[in-house]
Amino acid sequence: MASPNMSSSKTTAERELALQLADDRVNGGKRIYTLEVKLPEDELKTLKKLAEKQGLSLNGAIQRAIANEEYMRAEIEAGNQIIVEGRNGKSYRLTFKE
Repeated sequence: MASPNMSSSKTTAERELALQLADDRVNGGKRIYTLEVKLPEDELKTLKKLAEKQGLSLNGAIQRAIANEEYMRAEIEAGNQIIVEGRNGKSYRLTFKE
C-alpha cells in the first residue's frame, strides 16, 4: 500500500490536510490512492507512536483511525452511546470533538 509522503524537511505548526490524487492503481479489487498529508510535528509524533504501539505502518495507523472513526460515528448516529469504564469503576460517555 502507498504510504503518505511525509518529508522530514517539512514541519509546520499550521493544521492542514492536503489530499492529492496521485494514482489509481488497483490492489485486491480496491482502488488505492496516494495522499500527501501535512501534519504539525506533534501530531506526526503521535501518529508514529500509535503506529508503533499497534505494530502498524503509518499508512496502517491512518487506515485504522479512519475505520474506528467511521464505526463510532455510525453507532452514535444510530442512537447508541459509547461508554468507557475507568480504572476507578466509573463509566464515562465518549463524546466527539467537532
